[in-house]
Amino acid sequence: MRATFLYPFVLFCLSLPAAADVTVASPDGRVRFVLSSSAQGHLEYTVSFNSKNIIDPSPLGIVVDGVDLAGGAQIGKTESYKINETYPGTARTPPR
Repeated sequence: MRATFLYPFVLFCLSLPAAADVTVASPDGRVRFVLSSSAQGHLEYTVSFNSKNIIDPSPLGIVVDGVDLAGGAQIGKTESYKINETYPGTARTPPR
């Protein structure tokens, strides 16, 4: 009985789509960083400015002594939120 239940559940999990791309944008939306998974299952990123790519899709990972430490990495669950912060010394001053 237990195996009968688990088999369809496993098939369902295997059929789930991969996590969607993750996008981080500047407050005005002009700069965008997009993290995605390539067709080969590797992480890659793109950076755009004013809707034009300034960094084309590029692999994201770390290789140490010939070992790809990002092998098998996947995009996990994301949580969106907005913040509005200022930091000392970063306030823009009007032109003189």
